[in-house]
Amino acid sequence: TGSTLCISIEVNTKLFCGNTSRLLIRSVIGNTYLLTENEELWEKDLPAQVEQLIVLDPRYFEDKTGLPSTIPPRDKSRVITYRVPHNACVQIYDYKSKKARIIFGPELVMLGPDEQFTVLNLSGEKPKAPNKIRAICLLLGPEFSSDIVTM
Repeated sequence: TGSTLCISIEVNTKLFCGNTSRLLIRSVIGNTYLLTENEELWEKDLPAQVEQLIVLDPRYFEDKTGLPSTIPPRDKSRVITYRVPHNACVQIYDYKSKKARIIFGPELVMLGPDEQFTVLNLSGEKPKAPNKIRAICLLLGPEFSSDIVTM
């Protein structure tokens, strides 16, 4: 009286599945995957702040405190992907191994089951004021920074 679930997976899409008997969560990538009798889809939750930031254009770097709180729905059993643009970087922290990794763009980032994006709180405006910009992607280079110099 069990049900069989066969899932078609796109080439660059991963799926989280959890083993109910061994409490093991892993990512699956491929064309089609058939869950075994002791596996089920696992849903990864993200903080609301990260949910909002991953859908924004990373080159949009104005004050994000006034953004609408509506977050588009996503399939939580799919691995979170993020395209790091050219001349930018993202830090990802793995809570299980207690290690961080930094990815430089252009690159497609796929979060593992125990990984989270590091949210950056940066200075902004002219003159500079602390914690004005929230982002998960740090844009590199002089064209993304400016300030007022008084002589």
